[in-house]
Amino acid sequence: MGQPTEKCGKCGGNLLFGAKFCPTCGTSTVRTCSSCSKEVPANVAFCPYCGEKLA
Repeated sequence: MGQPTEKCGKCGGNLLFGAKFCPTCGTSTVRTCSSCSKEVPANVAFCPYCGEKLA
């Protein structure tokens, strides 16, 4: 069994679980919350650490 993967939100390429950039298109898979400065997944609407609504 290989390493777990997820799909890139931009190109659909396979990402290793926890990867910070897509190896196919280079898109970042994380962003920084403007309220608490923690790294959060790029595809979430609210920060899981402080609850801030993300643009």
